[in-house]
Amino acid sequence: MLQASGQMPAEAGQAEMPKDLTLEINASHPTILNLNTLRKADPVFAQEISLNFLDQILTSSSIPFDAKEGAHRN
Repeated sequence: MLQASGQMPAEAGQAEMPKDLTLEINASHPTILNLNTLRKADPVFAQEISLNFLDQILTSSSIPFDAKEGAHRN
């Protein structure tokens, strides 16, 4: 993620990531609806779940990111 945002230079021989990446969220998806319900009941726990969800999305995508950012949350 740092590389895609332009904060970290690309390694030698590695293609540079585009800077206009977009994460689209389907607001009517059951997971998002349940997360919103949880947010209303327990905002702190909902934030933890949201960050974990984002970490999983970034891990499964081809977007490079610093996994150490989420490690301290576990």
